[in-house]
Amino acid sequence: MPDARRSRSARPGRSALGPAILAPAILLGITSPAMANHDFDTIYPVFNSYDHTCYDGTLANRDKFCQTDNPTLSVFREGSINALGKQRIFEVLESQYDSGMSLDVTWPSSPRYADNAETDIIMQQGTALPASDNGFTWCNDAVSPRRCDQHYNQYRYTEVSRRIACHEAGHAVGSVHGNRARPQLADTDNRLGCMQDPIPEANQGELGTLNRHNVNETYLPASADASSDPYKE
Repeated sequence: MPDARRSRSARPGRSALGPAILAPAILLGITSPAMANHDFDTIYPVFNSYDHTCYDGTLANRDKFCQTDNPTLSVFREGSINALGKQRIFEVLESQYDSGMSLDVTWPSSPRYADNAETDIIMQQGTALPASDNGFTWCNDAVSPRRCDQHYNQYRYTEVSRRIACHEAGHAVGSVHGNRARPQLADTDNRLGCMQDPIPEANQGELGTLNRHNVNETYLPASADASSDPYKE
């Protein structure tokens, strides 16, 4: 399944790895909670795991996401999202992606769909999502092998939940699921915050310490030596 770009609500029968399968999980590369947060790479590109060249996707070919192209993150919520959904999106992005972060979230009054300064994330409700999915994210305009000028977040419902808003925005800045992290994590590892898959009902749009750290490291200003890893550029 194309799990690295979609979010799902919790479903019966899915749970974190239990003690009975701990030893096989370690053999498969799923790591223990003893490892420090900074030991995990959860931002595209993840070497040998989620490291495609960024390209232009479409609604019909919504296959991959990338990094956004700069720390100023402009966001536009289309009219297909209702007032409560828009308010939840605003609250989540302001608290999880702007406050105390290297990103600067802005809210233009109108979107820019084309030119050299496109709106970074276009958010909309759509009807083409598979039945099991509550959100998808794809790059609409790649501007380098790693960076995208405009991502789309599309949601199943007009009343977007906080956890889905947080999850899809995470993809639009490059955050991956646990199975794409390096070292690998269980998709349900609670260190992933709202980037868990499925997202626990208890998560109300919290990105979590691990992903906040990695987003911050990725989008620090160039003058602050944003990345010591040229692979991320």
